[in-house]
Amino acid sequence: MSTKEKKVDERIAFGNSLSKKRRESGLSQEELGQKIGKSSNAVSRYENAENTMDVHTFVKTANALHASPYELLRDLEKPE
Repeated sequence: MSTKEKKVDERIAFGNSLSKKRRESGLSQEELGQKIGKSSNAVSRYENAENTMDVHTFVKTANALHASPYELLRDLEKPE
């Protein structure tokens, strides 16, 4: 697998994890967006692996979902 393919796979895994945790938290994309200072469209793009978030947004997101960073990242493959 190329590095580019691996990065896409990691974004997809993160997006799936984010979406799952958001739904478990009972939040809509709009509600999560309000909590982290982003639009619902931005949240959708994160969940659909169309965009990546910066570290500050990542921390805000983990806090808003009452999740540890590990919970959001655990489905990513370990580096080789």
